[in-house]
Amino acid sequence: MSTLDLVIVADAMSEVYETVGPDMTVRELTEMARGRRTRSWPVVDEESVLLGIVTETDLERHILESGRESDEANVRVIDIMTRAVTTCSVNESLRIAFRRFSEGDVQLIPVVDQDGSRTLIGVLRRREMLWAYRELADEHQKLLDKLQVRVRDPREETVQIEAQVAEGNRDITRREIRKLGLSKHLLIALVRRADETFVPSGATRLEEGDVLILLSTGRYREEVEALARRVERGAG
Repeated sequence: MSTLDLVIVADAMSEVYETVGPDMTVRELTEMARGRRTRSWPVVDEESVLLGIVTETDLERHILESGRESDEANVRVIDIMTRAVTTCSVNESLRIAFRRFSEGDVQLIPVVDQDGSRTLIGVLRRREMLWAYRELADEHQKLLDKLQVRVRDPREETVQIEAQVAEGNRDITRREIRKLGLSKHLLIALVRRADETFVPSGATRLEEGDVLILLSTGRYREEVEALARRVERGAG
Protein backbone atom coordinates (compact mmCIF):
# COMPACT_ATOMS: atom_id res chain seq x y z
CA MET A 1 0.00 0.00 0.00
CA SER A 2 1.39 3.36 -1.05
CA THR A 3 1.67 6.39 1.22
CA LEU A 4 -0.66 8.00 -1.33
CA ASP A 5 -3.43 5.81 0.09
CA LEU A 6 -2.58 6.57 3.73
CA VAL A 7 -2.16 10.34 3.65
CA ILE A 8 -5.30 12.41 3.24
CA VAL A 9 -5.87 15.93 1.93
CA ALA A 10 -6.14 17.28 5.50
CA ASP A 11 -2.50 16.28 6.05
CA ALA A 12 -1.19 18.32 3.13
CA MET A 13 -3.59 21.24 2.72
CA SER A 14 -2.86 24.78 3.83
CA GLU A 15 -5.22 26.83 5.97
CA VAL A 16 -3.28 30.02 5.19
CA TYR A 17 -4.25 31.38 1.79
CA GLU A 18 -5.55 34.43 -0.05
CA THR A 19 -9.06 34.77 -1.42
CA VAL A 20 -10.77 37.47 -3.42
CA GLY A 21 -14.36 38.65 -3.61
CA PRO A 22 -16.48 38.48 -6.75
CA ASP A 23 -16.83 42.28 -6.93
CA MET A 24 -13.08 43.03 -6.88
CA THR A 25 -12.12 44.81 -10.10
CA VAL A 26 -9.56 43.44 -12.53
CA ARG A 27 -7.42 46.52 -11.84
CA GLU A 28 -7.42 45.77 -8.09
CA LEU A 29 -6.56 42.14 -8.72
CA THR A 30 -3.72 43.09 -11.06
CA GLU A 31 -2.26 45.39 -8.41
CA MET A 32 -2.59 42.70 -5.74
CA ALA A 33 -0.86 40.13 -7.95
CA ARG A 34 2.26 42.24 -8.49
CA GLY A 35 5.33 40.85 -6.77
CA ARG A 36 3.51 37.88 -5.24
CA ARG A 37 4.13 34.19 -5.75
CA THR A 38 0.42 33.41 -5.72
CA ARG A 39 -0.94 32.54 -9.15
CA SER A 40 -4.49 31.45 -8.28
CA TRP A 41 -7.11 32.89 -5.97
CA PRO A 42 -10.33 31.21 -4.80
CA VAL A 43 -13.32 33.51 -5.23
CA VAL A 44 -15.66 33.42 -2.22
CA ASP A 45 -18.70 35.30 -0.98
CA GLU A 46 -19.10 36.90 2.45
CA GLU A 47 -19.83 33.50 4.02
CA SER A 48 -16.70 31.87 2.52
CA VAL A 49 -18.74 29.85 0.02
CA LEU A 50 -16.64 29.01 -3.04
CA LEU A 51 -17.94 30.71 -6.20
CA GLY A 52 -15.05 30.02 -8.54
CA ILE A 53 -11.35 30.57 -9.01
CA VAL A 54 -9.42 33.29 -10.82
CA THR A 55 -5.87 32.79 -12.10
CA GLU A 56 -3.15 34.76 -13.81
CA THR A 57 -4.21 33.00 -17.01
CA ASP A 58 -7.71 34.47 -16.64
CA LEU A 59 -6.17 37.93 -16.19
CA GLU A 60 -3.92 37.53 -19.22
CA ARG A 61 -6.78 36.26 -21.36
CA HIS A 62 -8.96 39.23 -20.43
CA ILE A 63 -6.19 41.76 -21.14
CA LEU A 64 -5.45 40.19 -24.52
CA GLU A 65 -9.08 39.98 -25.53
CA SER A 66 -10.12 43.45 -24.34
CA GLY A 67 -7.00 45.36 -25.30
CA ARG A 68 -8.23 48.36 -23.28
CA GLU A 69 -6.64 49.20 -19.97
CA SER A 70 -9.66 51.32 -18.97
CA ASP A 71 -11.76 48.14 -18.76
CA GLU A 72 -9.77 47.01 -15.74
CA ALA A 73 -11.69 49.46 -13.56
CA ASN A 74 -15.09 48.26 -14.77
CA VAL A 75 -14.66 44.51 -15.15
CA ARG A 76 -15.03 42.46 -12.00
CA VAL A 77 -13.47 39.17 -10.93
CA ILE A 78 -16.83 37.42 -11.28
CA ASP A 79 -16.78 38.34 -14.98
CA ILE A 80 -13.49 36.58 -15.75
CA MET A 81 -13.24 33.80 -13.13
CA THR A 82 -13.53 30.08 -13.85
CA ARG A 83 -16.77 28.73 -12.42
CA ALA A 84 -16.22 25.01 -13.05
CA VAL A 85 -13.68 24.49 -10.26
CA THR A 86 -11.91 21.25 -9.38
CA THR A 87 -12.28 20.75 -5.62
CA CYS A 88 -11.55 18.08 -3.04
CA SER A 89 -12.56 17.30 0.54
CA VAL A 90 -10.39 16.86 3.61
CA ASN A 91 -10.87 13.10 3.94
CA GLU A 92 -9.90 12.16 0.39
CA SER A 93 -6.56 10.43 -0.17
CA LEU A 94 -3.61 12.07 -1.87
CA ARG A 95 -3.96 9.49 -4.64
CA ILE A 96 -7.30 11.08 -5.57
CA ALA A 97 -5.86 14.58 -5.23
CA PHE A 98 -2.84 13.76 -7.43
CA ARG A 99 -5.20 12.48 -10.10
CA ARG A 100 -7.21 15.70 -10.03
CA PHE A 101 -4.08 17.84 -10.31
CA SER A 102 -2.98 15.82 -13.33
CA GLU A 103 -6.35 15.76 -15.04
CA GLY A 104 -7.02 19.47 -14.50
CA ASP A 105 -3.41 20.66 -14.97
CA VAL A 106 -3.86 23.11 -12.09
CA GLN A 107 -1.54 24.44 -9.38
CA LEU A 108 -4.13 24.91 -6.64
CA ILE A 109 -7.25 22.98 -5.63
CA PRO A 110 -9.74 24.47 -3.14
CA VAL A 111 -10.71 22.19 -0.24
CA VAL A 112 -14.38 22.47 0.60
CA ASP A 113 -16.53 21.32 3.51
CA GLN A 114 -17.92 17.80 3.25
CA ASP A 115 -21.48 18.89 4.03
CA GLY A 116 -22.11 19.97 0.44
CA SER A 117 -22.20 23.69 1.22
CA ARG A 118 -18.98 24.38 -0.76
CA THR A 119 -17.62 26.35 2.18
CA LEU A 120 -13.90 26.89 1.63
CA ILE A 121 -11.78 25.48 4.48
CA GLY A 122 -8.34 25.26 2.89
CA VAL A 123 -6.34 24.94 -0.31
CA LEU A 124 -4.15 22.20 -1.67
CA ARG A 125 -1.15 23.53 -3.55
CA ARG A 126 0.76 21.23 -5.85
CA ARG A 127 4.18 22.06 -4.39
CA GLU A 128 3.00 21.63 -0.77
CA MET A 129 1.29 18.34 -1.56
CA LEU A 130 4.47 16.98 -3.15
CA TRP A 131 6.48 18.06 -0.09
CA ALA A 132 4.06 16.44 2.36
CA TYR A 133 4.00 13.23 0.36
CA ARG A 134 7.79 13.03 0.10
CA GLU A 135 8.36 13.66 3.80
CA LEU A 136 5.79 11.12 5.01
CA ALA A 137 6.72 8.54 2.37
CA ASP A 138 10.38 8.68 3.42
CA GLU A 139 9.52 8.26 7.10
CA HIS A 140 7.07 5.48 6.39
CA GLN A 141 9.55 3.53 4.27
CA LYS A 142 12.24 3.84 6.96
CA LEU A 143 9.81 2.36 9.48
CA LEU A 144 8.88 -0.50 7.16
CA ASP A 145 12.54 -1.25 6.51
CA LYS A 146 13.39 -1.16 10.20
CA LEU A 147 10.60 -3.57 11.08
CA GLN A 148 11.23 -5.66 7.96
CA VAL A 149 7.55 -5.34 7.13
CA ARG A 150 6.36 -5.77 3.58
CA VAL A 151 2.76 -4.67 3.21
CA ARG A 152 1.17 -6.16 0.13
CA ASP A 153 -0.81 -4.38 -2.53
CA PRO A 154 -4.51 -3.68 -1.68
CA ARG A 155 -5.51 -6.18 -4.35
CA GLU A 156 -3.70 -8.81 -2.29
CA GLU A 157 -5.96 -8.29 0.70
CA THR A 158 -4.15 -5.52 2.54
CA VAL A 159 -6.15 -4.49 5.61
CA GLN A 160 -6.24 -0.79 6.53
CA ILE A 161 -8.34 0.34 9.49
CA GLU A 162 -8.63 3.76 11.13
CA ALA A 163 -9.24 3.88 14.86
CA GLN A 164 -9.53 6.92 17.14
CA VAL A 165 -8.20 6.75 20.68
CA ALA A 166 -11.24 7.11 22.92
CA GLU A 167 -11.48 9.62 25.74
CA GLY A 168 -10.41 8.07 29.02
CA ASN A 169 -8.66 5.09 27.41
CA ARG A 170 -5.81 4.85 29.90
CA ASP A 171 -4.76 1.46 28.58
CA ILE A 172 -3.56 3.19 25.41
CA THR A 173 -2.71 6.78 26.35
CA ARG A 174 -0.36 6.21 29.27
CA ARG A 175 2.09 3.84 27.63
CA GLU A 176 4.66 3.86 24.86
CA ILE A 177 3.64 2.06 21.67
CA ARG A 178 6.38 -0.54 22.12
CA LYS A 179 4.91 -1.44 25.50
CA LEU A 180 1.38 -2.05 24.23
CA GLY A 181 2.07 -5.67 23.37
CA LEU A 182 1.10 -5.30 19.71
CA SER A 183 1.28 -8.26 17.37
CA LYS A 184 4.32 -8.33 15.09
CA HIS A 185 1.92 -8.87 12.20
CA LEU A 186 0.40 -5.39 12.31
CA LEU A 187 1.69 -1.87 12.06
CA ILE A 188 0.61 1.58 13.25
CA ALA A 189 1.58 3.26 9.99
CA LEU A 190 0.55 6.84 10.74
CA VAL A 191 -0.90 8.94 13.54
CA ARG A 192 -3.10 11.98 12.92
CA ARG A 193 -3.08 14.38 15.87
CA ALA A 194 -4.97 17.64 15.44
CA ASP A 195 -3.40 19.30 12.38
CA GLU A 196 -0.31 17.06 12.35
CA THR A 197 0.31 13.67 10.75
CA PHE A 198 3.44 11.69 11.60
CA VAL A 199 4.98 8.23 11.55
CA PRO A 200 5.17 7.05 15.19
CA SER A 201 8.19 5.44 16.80
CA GLY A 202 8.21 2.82 19.52
CA ALA A 203 8.61 5.59 22.10
CA THR A 204 5.56 7.53 20.91
CA ARG A 205 2.89 7.97 23.57
CA LEU A 206 -0.58 8.14 22.08
CA GLU A 207 -3.08 10.77 23.19
CA GLU A 208 -6.85 10.90 23.44
CA GLY A 209 -8.32 11.82 20.05
CA ASP A 210 -5.38 10.48 18.03
CA VAL A 211 -6.46 8.73 14.83
CA LEU A 212 -4.35 5.65 14.10
CA ILE A 213 -3.89 4.11 10.66
CA LEU A 214 -3.50 0.37 11.28
CA LEU A 215 -2.07 -1.89 8.58
CA SER A 216 -1.72 -5.63 8.12
CA THR A 217 -2.78 -8.35 5.70
CA GLY A 218 -6.02 -10.26 5.37
CA ARG A 219 -4.57 -13.20 7.27
CA TYR A 220 -4.38 -11.09 10.43
CA ARG A 221 -7.58 -9.08 10.01
CA GLU A 222 -8.96 -10.26 13.36
CA GLU A 223 -5.87 -8.97 15.18
CA VAL A 224 -6.19 -5.56 13.52
CA GLU A 225 -9.88 -5.36 14.36
CA ALA A 226 -9.15 -6.38 17.95
CA LEU A 227 -6.59 -3.58 18.26
CA ALA A 228 -9.07 -1.09 16.78
CA ARG A 229 -11.63 -2.09 19.42
CA ARG A 230 -9.00 -1.72 22.12
CA VAL A 231 -8.09 1.75 20.86
CA GLU A 232 -11.70 2.90 20.66
CA ARG A 233 -12.66 1.57 24.06
CA GLY A 234 -13.34 4.41 26.51
CA ALA A 235 -13.06 4.59 30.27
CA GLY A 236 -14.69 1.62 31.97
